[in-house]
Amino acid sequence: MRNQKVRSMVLSAMFIGLMALMTFIPQIGFIQITPVIAFTLLHIPVLVGAYLFGWKYGLVLGFAFGFLSFLRALISPTTVLDAMFVNPLISIVPRVLFGLAAGFFFELLRKFKSIYVRWTFVALSSALLTLLHSTLVLTMLGVFEGPAIGQANGVNYWVLMGTIIGTNGVSEAVVAFIIVPLICFALLKASGQKTIEKVGK
Repeated sequence: MRNQKVRSMVLSAMFIGLMALMTFIPQIGFIQITPVIAFTLLHIPVLVGAYLFGWKYGLVLGFAFGFLSFLRALISPTTVLDAMFVNPLISIVPRVLFGLAAGFFFELLRKFKSIYVRWTFVALSSALLTLLHSTLVLTMLGVFEGPAIGQANGVNYWVLMGTIIGTNGVSEAVVAFIIVPLICFALLKASGQKTIEKVGK
């Protein structure tokens, strides 16, 4: 049991370290497409960790995602929009909810015995959860900064939000649909177990 906990903690630390590198190395974690739109891959480690370890780790990794976004906005903003993520209600809270939702949702998927059915549902769930993440973040951004963003871009913020979700959000969802199940099942196959937590039992 102790070895299992240590292993899980080490793997979680590795996930968070990877997320930190992705956050602060340009054009890896947050890829700026326009002054308003940025493409992120940081949701991928959160989804993978939530599937492998459950809702507690989803919560931790979601918080790490949000805190790293907050930290980047605080010390290394590249656009005016980045600076708005200094507000933890925009940068942290939506990511915590995202990680928690991913953990609980993936717990349900473990009930499927067929690896092929599970693969399909993990892929679809990863895409839907990614869209949930985009919606949560953009909604909180709109609540606090929507009028300013809309005025600066000459368009109603909520129209702009729909456009971002329909383009950027869908692109991130497609990436998650493809990559998350590949990583998850590769790690599970390497462990020889159904979940990483059971390695060594």
